[in-house]
Amino acid sequence: MFGTLDDRAAFFRKRIRANLMFWSKDQVDTIEAVELPDLEWPNLVRAIQFGLDVPEARSEAGWLAISHFDGMERRAGWREWARVLERAVRATPVDRVLQCRLRDHLGQCLRLDGRYRQALEQSQAAEGLALTTNDARLVARTRVNISEAHRCLRQYDEAERIGGLALAALRAQPDQRRGLLSILNTLGQVAAAVGRYDQAEALLREGVDLAEALGHRLYVVRLLYNLANALAAAGRTDEALARFDRALERLPTSGPTLLDRTNIGLSKGTLFFQLGDLVRAEAVFRRLDPDALRAAGFWSHAAFVANNLGNALQAQGHFEAAEASLRDAVALLRNLEDPVELANALGVLGEAVAAQGRRAEAEPCWREAIALLEPYPADVRAQRLLAGARRNLAAGART
Repeated sequence: MFGTLDDRAAFFRKRIRANLMFWSKDQVDTIEAVELPDLEWPNLVRAIQFGLDVPEARSEAGWLAISHFDGMERRAGWREWARVLERAVRATPVDRVLQCRLRDHLGQCLRLDGRYRQALEQSQAAEGLALTTNDARLVARTRVNISEAHRCLRQYDEAERIGGLALAALRAQPDQRRGLLSILNTLGQVAAAVGRYDQAEALLREGVDLAEALGHRLYVVRLLYNLANALAAAGRTDEALARFDRALERLPTSGPTLLDRTNIGLSKGTLFFQLGDLVRAEAVFRRLDPDALRAAGFWSHAAFVANNLGNALQAQGHFEAAEASLRDAVALLRNLEDPVELANALGVLGEAVAAQGRRAEAEPCWREAIALLEPYPADVRAQRLLAGARRNLAAGART
């Protein structure tokens, strides 16, 4: 069939490019990418990987990876996709626009995987490339993700500064409503975190309305429960509960929903806890599935379930069960870049241990929590947790 080895290599290169064209034929970079069946995803990944090995097909493979980003996010496959994007970045160094888009998406994957500092580095590298293109839309896209990475790191001043730049640019560009949706979500959550609840509500309501107009059901759900969290923090519990229920009702009936159901359950259970309805809070947390979360690689959410359940058990006086759940949470959180959540778990773990007569074992938990929380003076929740840890430690000094 093949006259020479070169003929064979040329044939396979041609087949690889034809395969990329097959996967690309119906794909566009839109807010609702085509959903692929589970069995097709490995084939797509292989097509991109093979394409990255062929010099003349590398750009096509890189753009194909970008076009499937939304579908990957709905599948929560960001850990695998980060490896694909890292290869694509190495394989396509010449095309600045493609490099920018790949790094920007890589930053998103790393952030979704809880690797916030690496995510920020990639998004900032993407911004640097975007600035060399003089493309205002590209620059604004990268700044949306830089802002969100700063928010995850609780660097709220910087999140608002660069997020404000992105917001102004995106409001001036009617064709960039997807980016506008994302930055409204980020800035709304930042406003809630620093206690500006009216501003948070306004931004998140605008985001919900925009997601509805775009027909993006999953973003509607996510913005609704972020709005509910802001309303709960402002003390508007009935409105918050109504938004949580509405978010659950709006979840897509097909496709992966584990992560979003977990987020809603965590937030709703936390609100019951704050209202003093401990039995209902515990029931909500027990309906969540930490084993499924671990199996899917959602380590932070598995940690939050263990932490929240431990809090509910501790508050009801079930100290041994609370300690076991909180130790699970601490073990998971030590591997994540979220010092405030780790401090939260340590603080309550100390309380559960002290309640069993082991105060000397509890005090190191509170000291570590204090050290973790002190760098976050602008974070309302961090300051509340810090005050609690200091009170617990001081109580021992007085006895």
